[in-house]
Amino acid sequence: MSDDIDVRVSEHANIRCTVRNSATCNQCGAEVVWVRTPKGKNMMCDPEPDEEQLHSCHWDTCVNKKPKQNRYEPSADHPWRKGYQ
Repeated sequence: MSDDIDVRVSEHANIRCTVRNSATCNQCGAEVVWVRTPKGKNMMCDPEPDEEQLHSCHWDTCVNKKPKQNRYEPSADHPWRKGYQ
């Protein structure tokens, strides 16, 4: 499977990607395709295009998507939050 598809990456930008393989989303169980972007990054996309014949990144459409975590935000009880005592 080495077809090329157009993927919507923002409201105003699309990129042409190479399909690598199909899989299932671990969060919602939907069918997805893995593509390789022109910069060599892997991205999970919905297999069916929208009305404009563009595929969407699955992270934008996943119904069970976990909220993005800020890895560098200290927790409420972290010494930086409490102040050094």
